[in-house]
Amino acid sequence: MCQSLHSVGRRVGQALRLVDPDPPDTRTVFVHRTQPSDAEAYISQRFPDNRVVTSKYTIYNFLPKNLFEQFRRIANFYFLCVAIIQFTIPDSPIGPGTSVAPLAFVVVVTALKQAYEDFLRHRSDKEVNDRPVSILHEGKIEQIRSHRVQVGDVLRVADNEDFPCDLLLLASSDPKGECYVTTASLDGETNLKILRSVTTTKRKIEPRDMAAVRATIQCEQPQPNLYEFVGRIRIQGGEQESLGPEQLLLRGARLKNTQFIFGVAVNTGCDTKMALNSRIKSNKFSTVEKRMNRFLIFFLLLLLVETTICTTLSYWYADRKADGTPWYIPTVAVPTVGSVVVDFFSFLVIFNYIIPISLYVTIEMQKFIGSKFFQWDIEMFREETGEPAKANTSDLNEELGQVEYLMTDKTGTLTENDMCFRYCSIDGAQYLEQQHKFVRKDDGVVVENYSDSERHFIEALVLCHNAHVNIKADGSHEFQASSPDEKALLEFCTSVGVVFNGLNDEGMLCVDFNEEQCEYELLEMLDFDSTRKCMSVIVRRLETNNNRKSENLMFCKGAEAALMPKSVSGNRHKTMEHLTQFAEQGLRTLLVGMRVLSDDELRQTQQMLLEAKTSLDNRQDKLWQAYKTVESNLHLLGATGVEDRLQDGVPETLVALRRAGIKVWILTGDKEETAVNVSHSCGHIEEGQTTLKLTGLQNGEQCMETMRNMTVDSSTALVVDGRTLVYALDPRTPQIFDLFRDLCLRCTSVLCCRMSPLQKAQVVKMVRQSPGHPITAAIGDGANDASMIQEADVGIGIFGKEGRQAARVADFAFGRFNYLRRALLVHGFYFYSRIATLVQYFFYKNVVFSTSQVYFAIFSMFSAQTIYDSSVLTLYNITFTSLPILLYGLFEQNRPQQELLDQPALYQIHRRNSRLSWLQFFLWFLNALWHNAVCFFGTYTFFWLNGGNFAYTEVFGIWTYGGTVIIGIVLLVNTKLTLETSFWAWMTPVGYAVTFVGFFAVLFFYNGVIIHFLDNGDYYWIYFELMKTPTSWLLWALFLAAGLLPDLVFKGLQNVGMQHAGPVHTQHTNIVRPAHHSKKTHPRAWNTDGERKRSDLQKKKSQPGAPNASNAPNAPTAPKRQIRATVV
Repeated sequence: MCQSLHSVGRRVGQALRLVDPDPPDTRTVFVHRTQPSDAEAYISQRFPDNRVVTSKYTIYNFLPKNLFEQFRRIANFYFLCVAIIQFTIPDSPIGPGTSVAPLAFVVVVTALKQAYEDFLRHRSDKEVNDRPVSILHEGKIEQIRSHRVQVGDVLRVADNEDFPCDLLLLASSDPKGECYVTTASLDGETNLKILRSVTTTKRKIEPRDMAAVRATIQCEQPQPNLYEFVGRIRIQGGEQESLGPEQLLLRGARLKNTQFIFGVAVNTGCDTKMALNSRIKSNKFSTVEKRMNRFLIFFLLLLLVETTICTTLSYWYADRKADGTPWYIPTVAVPTVGSVVVDFFSFLVIFNYIIPISLYVTIEMQKFIGSKFFQWDIEMFREETGEPAKANTSDLNEELGQVEYLMTDKTGTLTENDMCFRYCSIDGAQYLEQQHKFVRKDDGVVVENYSDSERHFIEALVLCHNAHVNIKADGSHEFQASSPDEKALLEFCTSVGVVFNGLNDEGMLCVDFNEEQCEYELLEMLDFDSTRKCMSVIVRRLETNNNRKSENLMFCKGAEAALMPKSVSGNRHKTMEHLTQFAEQGLRTLLVGMRVLSDDELRQTQQMLLEAKTSLDNRQDKLWQAYKTVESNLHLLGATGVEDRLQDGVPETLVALRRAGIKVWILTGDKEETAVNVSHSCGHIEEGQTTLKLTGLQNGEQCMETMRNMTVDSSTALVVDGRTLVYALDPRTPQIFDLFRDLCLRCTSVLCCRMSPLQKAQVVKMVRQSPGHPITAAIGDGANDASMIQEADVGIGIFGKEGRQAARVADFAFGRFNYLRRALLVHGFYFYSRIATLVQYFFYKNVVFSTSQVYFAIFSMFSAQTIYDSSVLTLYNITFTSLPILLYGLFEQNRPQQELLDQPALYQIHRRNSRLSWLQFFLWFLNALWHNAVCFFGTYTFFWLNGGNFAYTEVFGIWTYGGTVIIGIVLLVNTKLTLETSFWAWMTPVGYAVTFVGFFAVLFFYNGVIIHFLDNGDYYWIYFELMKTPTSWLLWALFLAAGLLPDLVFKGLQNVGMQHAGPVHTQHTNIVRPAHHSKKTHPRAWNTDGERKRSDLQKKKSQPGAPNASNAPNAPTAPKRQIRATVV
């Protein structure tokens, strides 16, 4: 019904031209935005501009939008209503300033903070949108700003420039019309990819020739899949040509090793694939804030109950004729609705201090300063790049201590993306490289004269690839390859004297084979694809001076599962044995095979491939069948073992996270074989762990049937590819989705490969919204990780080689993956424990403070009379009790840092927001009621029995009573906090001293000086009389003793229980401390003024506030816990 109404409404809007018409299935683009004379009729479309917008606010909507977001907070909205009530009702028992002032402070501080953060986003957007772009206009190259690019414009992009939008490749400076691009910021692969120009325009590299092109492009509407593109182009007066992903240059990719290209814009702005794979930045709310809102709702309901009861009893008491009416109370008329509402609001105003408005101010300050401590942590400072850790937001600090699932990228996050050749196996023998020599491993013999099998193996490595070589001026070779393995293998070949020199002027492949110059004619190249899991080249080796005859050779390399069934000869058994050894060492493995083709076989092969490539029907299926026929009857030459070097400390970090109860999922756009190898090498998938695979599935039914047949135990790992995720994450098939989600959550480790950025975000969302709503964190280093980083509860960016896109959109960022161990186990633990106690303490102290008003209402016959002066109501939360808890929230360390790092299982103590559970809340609540009862009724008893002990009994009255209560409460609640404090930094006792001295100073000033506009005459000299009476001090000492006795007993029992329980026992794992955590020759620190040597800072560590290693918030502490001002 709703959908039909929506459809009708949209059609009406389209008829009135209020809503854009539905777009057609395809979009039509005219090159140069000029329609060819022979173009067919088309539906006109409007395309977005090329502007990038990541900011939340504009100068026009900031004020209303920000105020709306702030007053969505329960406490802010509540105090706004109270302030309005105080202004509205006549003779309000408390002035409106007591609510307006703190509320205004909270709103202004928060607005300034969010405005500054959005200003930084605006500045970043402007930098991107104003970037110069070269456009072809009327036969000339002109410079315009990026945001002015429109669909149909022809752009000229030079080497090492980023593509400003999605472009269709028309021409390239390369003679073959090819170009090389890196898509590291999109799919995480830093190796080069080859793209090919449109055939009919690839020779038009002169601006005047390209300006004369008139063509119509019909392509699919924008969709987020990075690896799919379907379209066709028709040149005016010519035939149409099909288009595919090999012609599409994506925004975010970069041109490499190509002088320039011409491309026509087909997708701009929010229609680009990069934009479609990014989420709109939304507000994230921590679990602490969500639970705090529930506590606030509880207190609001309690407030309404108290106010309703007191209002009702006030009229009940006034109507009791038997008790008579005191002379000073006026006769009550018949109650009206208006009088009842006014009385209700009067009680509401008196009791409203049960809601702590200063809670938000304190939390904002605590989080902001805490985020600075995160940045100042020298243990997370990366010296190689001079970059400290960074907190882009302070709203989610405590979420670092609640993580249950970690989603991590692979390339550049876990690995250095720096591969190195280690071993190879040729005809059953192992070889390695030693000092630029090719050495047989078994006997250490240096190979100088290659056997036929050794030569064929080296030829396969040096020829079977699609790498590009750049020969520098000094004669050195730089390789750019589409696979990191290819680059590593080519560098190995170069090291042992077999050098690939690329194409010569005659188009022949040139190889220096140990000073022997060989030439090969490239006949066919069968590129790698994820279905075949291999690639092949067919070459003709030309005759050489060493009497080597011309031969037609096909070399093939690929995954074990792909090549082994195709091999019919060679030392298969020994090669597989070596391959297993390589895999056990965590190396990336490939098999290498070959086949010698006769001239007749070569002609048949070329004819078969040509027919498949030119077929208009089922081209892909025919190509796959042709490849299958050609890549058969292979002779197995051997295998390679290449190491993808992990970042320092990655295995140790993953072990620590696993012991902390965090499940780690690897989400990568890389190939399955690469991802699995890295997962094994870093310990994500452990040796002996059962591994299940959901890969290569063709439809949803097959996916469901496969999952139903899987058996999962406590040590199961799951491997999933992007194609399977298309069916598993489809919301239209909830049965498959639920089955897949449950399967993943039951597994110990999950590895997802060949994923698009949007699929990464979908997987994170699936876990985050699963039953129980676990806290998720996502970490990555490229723009392809931005979506999942924004989707996760906590987004973490790595300052990596793929740019700063991930670090910009993340909540937190730092330089290395192993810093995550400290970020979660130390900073996260402290952030959560501090703010959890802070929240509970704020509610506790306000219950202690405000409950006296409820009790006094009983004794004042529900007359809506306050027991406290307005100054006390205003300053209690802002001055009297604010500094100690703020310092606690900044400096508390209830566990030593080294203990948290050595015993990661301690991280689970705070699992599921345990310190803010309803049980903990009611324990604090009952404790508050007890402390208030001690102060209120203790004062009542004292005045009842010993009131005559005052020097001047004429000062005995309501303000004297309230003064005695408030002094007792301030002393008690602040002393209570000392029992919760485990670590005493030097600022902590200073904070208590400032609080108590300031408290009494304010009381004496307010009590000793009459200020007419404050109307404080009734309070004159009361506190002096209280202070000079010894009995008062005895009474307050009794308040402390009686009030804190249950706390002391509870703490004692808790300590005894911990001693009997002993230390937390976990599975022993040797964790090697990362090298950068060891003592450095020139360690560095970071402060707000920039970078400086720690040695310089240590000279100033005696100065207060110097951000050195000893007073940084989470810097390592000494083994013995001392009461000294060293660390926060």
